[in-house]
Amino acid sequence: MIAPPRGACQRWTSGNHSWVRRSDGGFDSNRYGVEPISGTQAKTYVLDRHYSGTYPAAARRFGLFLDPQGARELVGVAVFGIPAQAKVLTGPFPDLEPYRESLELSRFVLDGPRGGSVVAPGHVGFIYQASNAVLSGRSTARTVIVLPDGTTVSERALQKVRAQEQGAQYVEARLVASCARARTADQSPAGWRTDALDAAGARKVRHAGCLRYLMATNRHDRKPLLTTVATAPYPKSADRIAA
Repeated sequence: MIAPPRGACQRWTSGNHSWVRRSDGGFDSNRYGVEPISGTQAKTYVLDRHYSGTYPAAARRFGLFLDPQGARELVGVAVFGIPAQAKVLTGPFPDLEPYRESLELSRFVLDGPRGGSVVAPGHVGFIYQASNAVLSGRSTARTVIVLPDGTTVSERALQKVRAQEQGAQYVEARLVASCARARTADQSPAGWRTDALDAAGARKVRHAGCLRYLMATNRHDRKPLLTTVATAPYPKSADRIAA
């Protein structure tokens, strides 16, 4: 085993690693701190930076602060949320009580390096790989509806429009923002939904399923929780992700 240079951190690019000293811009953990943050602070940060432009049903929120003893710049947020179904949690962790002993990491957002470049197109989970999360496969394959701006509308969201459930107005507003006409009083929600998707230029795309990463929140629990999980190698590019 080769010892790393003193005071240096390891970086990986396209499968190759290098060592960068802290004095030359390498990561210095002493300059950062993590602590719980308010829902307002987390939501503002996530909506401003996350590609989805949405905020989940949150149970726990934590912020990563640069120079916690000084200027305290918020440079990252992790939001642990409640998934749509309990089986999202009980599937990989059947022995844990959902929502109390297990949660979904709904948003994990970090400020990128100033003046940096894109590491790889597509969603391969580099941020989770850097966190030593275990890749356990994919979620269920499905067809997603994609709007012209690249965001998606779930079938569950469209069901809210048809049934006029809580949240329907938000979904309708998204479609109107994509050039659909606002629903009139004499239009049925189901009929308007179909017309609105056509007017917005929405298209159906077959999605092979999201990559599923698992992690423990402390080192003591990592081994008993994750050693029984079937693991897969980390993908490094979107083209290499098996459907």
